Amino acid sequence: MHLTRKRHLGIGGRYIRYLALPDRWVSWIFAGVPAGLRAIGKYKIDVLYSTFPIMSAAVIGLVLRRLTKLPWVLDLRDPMSDTNYPRDPLTRSIWRAIERHCMQHASRVIFTTDSTRRKYVERYPDLLTSEKCLLISNGYDEGDFAEFRSPAGTASNGRAVRIVHSGLLYPVERDPQPMFRALARLKLQGRVSAATLQIVFRAPGTEDLYRQLLAENDIEDLVAIEPHVPYQQALQECADSDGLLLFQAVDFDLQIPAKAYEYLRLGNPFLR
Repeated sequence: MHLTRKRHLGIGGRYIRYLALPDRWVSWIFAGVPAGLRAIGKYKIDVLYSTFPIMSAAVIGLVLRRLTKLPWVLDLRDPMSDTNYPRDPLTRSIWRAIERHCMQHASRVIFTTDSTRRKYVERYPDLLTSEKCLLISNGYDEGDFAEFRSPAGTASNGRAVRIVHSGLLYPVERDPQPMFRALARLKLQGRVSAATLQIVFRAPGTEDLYRQLLAENDIEDLVAIEPHVPYQQALQECADSDGLLLFQAVDFDLQIPAKAYEYLRLGNPFLR
């Protein structure tokens, strides 16, 4: 079992900040590197592969690359850093330093959008070439949609409109608070109610914060925070909805959320 600094090593929910750098999964590094070395020796591994957005996972790949000299493929599902990301200046400077080492030592870097690929080539012209950078966009697996039940249909006969956001929602970069405040105003004006509108946030992460915000805005009857469910069940819930939610932000303009492709495949209307 891995440790997270806040949950397992904190006291009263607090922890020493430097114990959570580069991120709160930093304890993975101390177990992951020896485990990786054992696996390389046991299975005669030819190529290393690691996936970001967890920085500690990228560090493990970087260390294994330096120790073994094996080719290393770094898969960037999201950009590692940007002008204002991460928000904290200390974390941002550490991530940017790690990022440079990763660009230097990775044999190939995979990006999910061409805009991100181009930005990294511009940022590290001394380390990256077009040949070193590969583009593999997000998408969906058609087989995941093969056994869907027929959608429930549009709201009618007095049933509330049901809108779903499925998956993680970052409280800073994809902040839902403006939406919560708008819902609160609509409720006060009598334009929406629990009888006419139900919104579901499925496994958004940071659930305690969102529940607090819902209570502060008095919209707990309109918005439900629901736990994680198996992937197929989550897709079926999206298919059965009347609409879907997609949050984006300026900091994420170079990225296309993976769920956007599934939303498009489902064919339901969605709000961005």
